[in-house]
This record gives sequence, structure tokens and C-alpha cells, in this order.
Amino acid sequence: MSNLYSPRLLLATVLGIGGLGQSHVLAEADALMTAQASSYFPLSADEWSFWPSEEDPAPRQTSSGSTRNLTCSSNDLTPLIPPEQVGRTGKVRPEILLYVPAAVPRQAVFVIQAVDDFYHAVPLRLPETTGIVSVPLPAEIPDLIAGQQYQWSFVFICHDEIRPDSPIVSGWIDTQDSLDSAATDVSSLAQAARYRDNALWYDMISMLAELKLGHPEDDAVHHAWLNVLERHHLEDLASEPIVR
Repeated sequence: MSNLYSPRLLLATVLGIGGLGQSHVLAEADALMTAQASSYFPLSADEWSFWPSEEDPAPRQTSSGSTRNLTCSSNDLTPLIPPEQVGRTGKVRPEILLYVPAAVPRQAVFVIQAVDDFYHAVPLRLPETTGIVSVPLPAEIPDLIAGQQYQWSFVFICHDEIRPDSPIVSGWIDTQDSLDSAATDVSSLAQAARYRDNALWYDMISMLAELKLGHPEDDAVHHAWLNVLERHHLEDLASEPIVR
């Protein structure tokens, strides 16, 4: 996928020395998501893979995706997103899952942006416990709009300030054409499977995390969770706790 905002440009924007641009890639991102959904869905009931297998041609990757070569003792900082760094949601306020190791500072700035002057940067503090954190959209950020693409980033604050070498992780949210503002779904594997079958990555992974947290001894939940992580090259996180 082409750049909307590179991690360094995003950091410059947070620091007040950058700008926005390159809006033409939104159409490209939408075409990519449509092609992926039509090519790889629906899936069988026990199949939790979202994106191309190793035999399939994966979309090209660029610096707009997750940044993992981090400084400030944070090399293991990992967002739970597909390898292509793009995920779809059917909700106006999706949650983002992020593995935060012990060495990473807990103060960060959450940034979400798109074209048409949509830009929000909100300071937040993550839980002290090491593990997989589910981060809802902060209350200061308005509901997402249907049929849009958004780039989100976490900029971590080292030594009590944001600097040019501050760690950043980024990913993309693609909203489907109609969004659910009620968010009243009862957590279940059946509902998670429906999210999967509709290519709603963020909704599926957050529901599986909720089920895993609430039912740690459930073999079916464990199998689904493990299968998702393994198929999307996140298997190193399978034993990590989920933190609320």
C-alpha cells in the first residue's frame, strides 16, 4: 500500500513541524480491501485466516505499515494486525490491540488521521502490566465514518518528551459502507466467526481477546485465538496475557 503519512512524517506532525498529503492512496486502499474480501471470503467454520496464505500473492508493503524497528528498548512492541497492516471494521468505535512489553514506556500519544482535515492526537497512559492491551478510541475522538480509511499510530514518550527517535507503531482501519453505532453484540465464537466471514478484522480480534480473557480455560476459544495468531505471524504472542 502507498503511504498516506509515513511514520516519520506523522511524528513531525505531532511535533508541529509537518503536514498532510497524498490523498490519492485512499482509493487504492479501498480497492485493495475490496479485492481481499472478495478473494478470501467466506471461510469455513474452523478457518480463521484473514489474508493471503504464503502461496497467494500478498499485497505490497511500504512504510505506512507497522513500524517494528524501534528504539527506547521497545523492539517487541507489536500491534495485532494482519501482515498487510490493514484491517476492516463495522463499528464506529473499534478497538485496537497492541502487545506492550515491560521495557516500553506507558505514556503515549494516540494519533488517528485521514484526509479532509480529520486529525486527532490524544495523550494516553497504557496499563503497567505487560501483555496485550485493548485500546478503544479515546472519548475525544469522534465516531469513524463509513466507507473511509484511517491511519492510526501510537507515539511513545521516552524521557518525558516526544523526540525524533520516539518509538512509533502504525496501522490502518478501513470502515465498511455501513457502521454499527450500537455495539451491543453479545460476545461469542459464533459472532466472532460472523465478523471473520465479513472480513471485519478489528471486530473479530477484539471479540476473541474478550472471550479469551473471560474464558481462559475454554478449548474452542483458545483454538480460535491461537489459530488467528499463527496464521497472521503473531504466534509469539499466544502465551501473553490480555490486559484490560
